[in-house]
Amino acid sequence: MEPLAFAFTAFALLVLPGPTNTVLALSSDELGAARVLQRVAIVVFGYVVIAAPIALLAAPILQDHPIIEKAVKLVSAGWVVYLGYRLWIHQQTPTTCIVGPRRLLVTTLLNPKSLVMGLTMIPAANGGRFPLTLALLVIVVSGTSTIWLALGRLIIGTGARRAEIARRLGSSVLWAFSAVLATSVLT
Repeated sequence: MEPLAFAFTAFALLVLPGPTNTVLALSSDELGAARVLQRVAIVVFGYVVIAAPIALLAAPILQDHPIIEKAVKLVSAGWVVYLGYRLWIHQQTPTTCIVGPRRLLVTTLLNPKSLVMGLTMIPAANGGRFPLTLALLVIVVSGTSTIWLALGRLIIGTGARRAEIARRLGSSVLWAFSAVLATSVLT
């Protein structure tokens, strides 16, 4: 896969709604510029720290042992259910944050999109260009994360009632994603 094709394919995958993007959108109303950069950096780190080692080391093992991949998907589905629950019951106060950096990192680390990238997209794009592929991944993740933060800010704004509705909707999206993920393990 050529670098430009990899970038477009990675963008198409990462811009889709999912756990990390939902968390980014829902936390966007609480962030200033410095915290936006922090959130983007956390997501970049989370994707790179999972996708790169999987592409380099684990892809052959996981392809030969599908039970490991299924276990990772079930753990991811469980985390997404928990995150949806936490968003549903969240009581907004001036000192609380819907999703802090730690939860965002864990959500990104358990995001199945990093498995897809590590197992299929990065090895196909590598062809001796691993540093370039990794740099493109960082750029694409930064861009899609910024899009979701901006989208969250645009949709949620700063109104308390709109934020509550967005949290409930976000919880529902996370639960639906978790159900699809868990169902994929059974098929």
